[in-house]
Amino acid sequence: MKFTAGDETDMLLNKAIYHEFCRCQDAFGTFKRIGEVMIMKGNSPEIAYFAYNSYTSFLHHLYEMSVAVRHRQLGDTSPSLKGTKFKKQHERHDAYFNSLAQRIMDRYAHNIKKGIAPSWVNDLSYYEVTVPEKFGQDFRHIRNKTLAHVDARRVRDYDLTDFYSKYHKFVYEIYRDQLSIYGSSERNYDFEQVTKFSLAINR
Repeated sequence: MKFTAGDETDMLLNKAIYHEFCRCQDAFGTFKRIGEVMIMKGNSPEIAYFAYNSYTSFLHHLYEMSVAVRHRQLGDTSPSLKGTKFKKQHERHDAYFNSLAQRIMDRYAHNIKKGIAPSWVNDLSYYEVTVPEKFGQDFRHIRNKTLAHVDARRVRDYDLTDFYSKYHKFVYEIYRDQLSIYGSSERNYDFEQVTKFSLAINR
């Protein structure tokens, strides 16, 4: 459905995106705290279980939020593939995530070279890279198989450890990019339907 900036659909979508960002931020916060527990107390099957779950939740919410942000940019909740090179929506999503990650890395590299990057950024070599061609596809697959879908391939084919080793820097930079937009102010917990639900279970 097409919409324009500032109309009802746009405002509702923006609220949904913010809600999804908060869920993403919560999942990453949990993952970070579990990592600190690992450092202080060592690993265990229980800690590993919660680390895995929090990280897959983080990936899931980051993926969904980022797709919704793109739809808002396009002004269409279900953008047509007509006139594009893509045959299926997931191909568009794969290409979008590759392009998004590359733009972010290139922007940091450019700012470092110009001397205008924040003091906390990593070395230039960290950003002056080419995002792997299969990043978008692998992001979609790991999001689908470690959280959304349940089948044998979750155990056999989709290795979260491998994904983390190859791609964590890119998903983290995408997250931090969204953090600069949606996480810059005090959190608003009034999500309407969320509040409505709490009233229902409190009766």
